[in-house]
Formats: sequence, C-alpha cells, structure tokens
Amino acid sequence: MKKYIEVTSVFLLAVLFFFSSCSTTRYVVPIKKGEQRITANIGGPLIHYSGLIIPVPLTAVGYAYGVNDHLTAYGNFHTTALAFGVFELDAGVVQNIIEQKKCQPGISVNGVANAMLDKWKSEFRFYPEVDVNAYWHYRNKQSFVYTGISNWFELQSTGANDRKQTAHLLPSIYAGHTFCRNKIDYSLEAKWIAPFTYNKDIVVDYAGAGNSGTFGIYFSLSKKF
Repeated sequence: MKKYIEVTSVFLLAVLFFFSSCSTTRYVVPIKKGEQRITANIGGPLIHYSGLIIPVPLTAVGYAYGVNDHLTAYGNFHTTALAFGVFELDAGVVQNIIEQKKCQPGISVNGVANAMLDKWKSEFRFYPEVDVNAYWHYRNKQSFVYTGISNWFELQSTGANDRKQTAHLLPSIYAGHTFCRNKIDYSLEAKWIAPFTYNKDIVVDYAGAGNSGTFGIYFSLSKKF
C-alpha cells in the first residue's frame, strides 16, 4: 500500500509540476470588508483515460477575509494532493483596480504564492503567480461572468521526469461564471492551461490543443459569513 501511494504521489507531482496552474482561479471580485468565506473546489486538467477524456479530480478547501471593500486575502489547502503525500498550499490577495461601469468591465489583480512539498522525496517547489481579471456583474450587481490570464513563474531548472525546464513563464487563459446567492456562491470555470508548453512524453496523456497545453474544468462553492 505504501508503495502504491508513493507511485501515485510521483504521478500527482508530475501532473502538478508540469501543468502547475491546475487549480481554479481564486477570487476575481473582492468580497465586502469584514466578510469571511469558506470555499471548496474540485476539478483539474483534462486527460485521456480508458478511452475517455476526464478532468483530474483535484480538490481544495480555503478561507478568505475581506480586508476592505477593494482587497481580499485568502488561502487554500489542497486535499487531494495531501491524500497522496503532497503538501500543497497557496496564499494570496485580490485587489480591485477598476470598478465596472455599464459595459466597461471591472478589473482586478491577484498576487499568489504557491508551495508544494512531496512527503516521500522531500521535493519542494515554489511558484509565484500574478493573475489579471476582467469581470461583468449582472442581476443587481450580484452574479457575474469573468475572464482573464494567469501567469505562473517557474523558478526551477528541471520539470517533470527531470526534463530541462525551458519555459519560465507559464500563462493560462480562463473564463467562468459565478452565481451569487444569499449565503453561497457557485462558480464554473474553463481554463486553457499552459497553451505554449509541450505536453507529450510525460506521465499522462493530456487532452490539449495538438501537442501543446491542456484544458481544465473546475467547480467551486463559497459559503459566506
């Protein structure tokens, strides 16, 4: 059993290290000052498995706090990774830059620190991240649609399977919709992960556009307090 978990851990690390920006986009719109939220999400990059195309079922739980009406701080603990001996955490903030005005979208920016540690090999990875988001509210400024670009910075010289890491900026493009209710918000997001990164000869068969990148699907919910 231990050997199985170690092998699965290596597999999971390869998935995480190759397409590092596998988690859903975090907060796009800052929450209200003093508001708290607990979040949960599931989803990941699409892979070919047993003749099907399925998302890797990565899960995470998190907490967010409204520092003020324009700035929110948050953190996430990645539970699927933990189950296989990979400790993965992220912490960041989202800052509103431009308020939405009629057809003009609101603009926000995320700054995130992502850290991963493999229990079995004590292998550590750290990824800084900067996201730029555009969003449009509707329904009395509650629910909203959004799009944006996530930029992960690769600081290591080697990637999955000890391959030489030539790309040190890993962008991803995403679009999603957040349904806002009185106590719980629901979000559905699609992401084009690392569109300029070669995706063959790794450990899994990614469902990408040709030989580059992969696509991801994510669902999340957020409980308000």
